[in-house]
Amino acid sequence: VESVRQTIPDGAIEAERESTKHGSTQSLI
Repeated sequence: VESVRQTIPDGAIEAERESTKHGSTQSLI
């Protein structure tokens, strides 16, 4: 997953952060 985070734009990372707030992708933290 970390390798994917390095390839996606910052905007996508912000979207992932929004998802983490909902508890759907806590594994990304």
